[in-house]
Parts: sequence; C-alpha cells; structure tokens
Amino acid sequence: MHEIEEKYRTGPLAGKANTEVTAVCGKVEAELAELPPADAAEYLKSYGLKESALVRIIEATYRLLGLMSFLTAGDTEVRAWTIR
Repeated sequence: MHEIEEKYRTGPLAGKANTEVTAVCGKVEAELAELPPADAAEYLKSYGLKESALVRIIEATYRLLGLMSFLTAGDTEVRAWTIR
C-alpha cells in the first residue's frame, strides 16, 4: 500500500495544495473489524502497516482541516476537544 500512496504523492498529485493520499483496502479493513485488538495489530504488521486505513484517513483529515484534539478529565467526565 505504501508503494501505491507514494506513486500518487510523487505522480499526479505532486505539488497539489491541500492534498493527502491514503490507500485503503476494503478487504483488509473488513477483516480488521472482525479481529480482537491484539490480533488486529499482528494482522496490520503482516502487511507492513502500523495503523488501519480508518486511523490514517482521520489523521489526514485533521491535517487538511488544520485541527487537533485534546482530552480533559475530571471526577465526573472525560471530554475530547477539537480545536484549530
């Protein structure tokens, strides 16, 4: 998958502003959804991936939108805040 992403980053999308590239394999993602976390990590590793496409898409979207999230925790609640 890294080769496909690199092909587009350096090819037709090279130098385009506000552009991110993330390859997604539906079969891999469907199989990941069925696995417990420990097995999912091993499965990703077998493909040379560190994280799922879902995580990569979310990270790319946050970068494109210029966002970041942080968490606050108190005695009664935990909140996630998304800011520019």
